[in-house]
Amino acid sequence: MSTPAPNRLATAEIERRLVTYLATQGVMPKQGLAPSDVRIAESGGLDSLGIVQLSMFAGEEFGVELADDDFVAENFETVGSVARLIESRLSG
Repeated sequence: MSTPAPNRLATAEIERRLVTYLATQGVMPKQGLAPSDVRIAESGGLDSLGIVQLSMFAGEEFGVELADDDFVAENFETVGSVARLIESRLSG
């Protein structure tokens, strides 16, 4: 069994932190859904300003900087898609 690199966060931990952040912003996950399946864009709580704020949170919380090319709808559909985007920036 391999161990993750010391600076690498597991997707589940990234999702947990995202859910906590989104809850403070009023974008609450629906009960019974796995965090990675929560459709944050459809919840109505994450508009274009919310996406900018979420990207700033990602920078502060995870030390990642998102590129202009990252700001596409697919990357902000679910908590899981945002977590995968952050994880990809953390890994290189």
